Formats: sequence, structure tokens, C-alpha cells
Amino acid sequence: MYDFDIELVGSLTNTTAEIRGRMARYWGRQAELVQIEAIKFAFDLLRQSGIDRTDKLPEVFYSCLIRALRKMRHLETAQAIRKKTEGSDFRELRKISEIRIERLRASKKAKPSPKTSKLLFQYRELIQRLRSEGCGWRRISAYLWRYHRQKVSHQTLYKAFRATLQPAGEN
Repeated sequence: MYDFDIELVGSLTNTTAEIRGRMARYWGRQAELVQIEAIKFAFDLLRQSGIDRTDKLPEVFYSCLIRALRKMRHLETAQAIRKKTEGSDFRELRKISEIRIERLRASKKAKPSPKTSKLLFQYRELIQRLRSEGCGWRRISAYLWRYHRQKVSHQTLYKAFRATLQPAGEN
């Protein structure tokens, strides 16, 4: 089942299994947009490599992904700056700062709480109907407690449904 050529991966990436594992964990910690960017970068490296071995395509792509992650991490960290002399300009520092800020922006979207997910899944139509009938968030909260035994604050309701109930173009 797992019949892959790890020696090929090692030779293509010029790394050890430990470093590849670290890169995989680094990729897992990134925001989804950064992960997609890494895959795009890996596809670019795959095209540039010119390797036509379709029988070893998973190993080659994985190697390209590891190389892409190493380059991304190198650019993100101060390793690139350490190699420069003291007389160098600050363009590289600014570039690293911009990369870090973009990654923070990409990871800003937190995943919803289990309570919010349950509300969206079970009570979406009911809450939308109550809102269309003119009920406020506090009244909906009281309604959910009284008739469904779901204790949820009006703030949680508002946060969960403000994006789904806003007309297009509003923020």
C-alpha cells in the first residue's frame, strides 16, 4: 500500500526525514490560503523540474512541496537576513514583514464554535423566519430557550447570523 521511493524524495529534496517532517508540520500550522499558495508554488517547481517520470509522480510532487515549503519558510524567517552583511539595505526586512502580515491576515478567520455550528445547522430556518417577522436577537434567544431548551445569548446569535442575514454589498 505504502510503496513509495523515500530515497528518491531524499535525493530530490536534499533533506532528511526529520526536516521533511518539520516542513509538513509547518504546512499544517499555516492558514488555508497559505497552504494553497504552497501547493501552487510546488506545482510551479514541478513544472520547472522537467521530471517526466509519471510512475514516481507522488514522490516528485511531495519533493517539490517540501522544497516550496523550505523556500517559503526561508523567506519568512530571518535566515535570509542573517546571511546579509551589516551594510545591506532593509528591503529584505520589509519583505519579510509584509509576508508575515499577509499570513496573519490569511489566518484571521477563526473556525466557528461548536455551539455556533449547531445553531447554523439546526435552527437557521427558524431564526431567519423569526428575524423576517421582526423579532430581535434577545427575543429569539428567549424563544430558543423556552421552546427548544437551547441556552444561547443574543450576542452569539447576532455574531453567528450577521454574515448570513446581511444583504449583498453590506459589511
